[in-house]
Amino acid sequence: MKKIIICFCLIAFLSACEAGKFTPERNRLHNLGRENVCEKNPQRCIDGTNIEW
Repeated sequence: MKKIIICFCLIAFLSACEAGKFTPERNRLHNLGRENVCEKNPQRCIDGTNIEW
């Protein structure tokens, strides 16, 4: 039983990732080609930020 718990903890530790740290491929899929929206079309963004509506 002890070995099972240790193996589970080891697997959980190794599979954990840093929050907010994604690969470029994952970011590209998430953005769906909507890169630089605030630069191209400022009225679609919140004033003074880089946040799209």
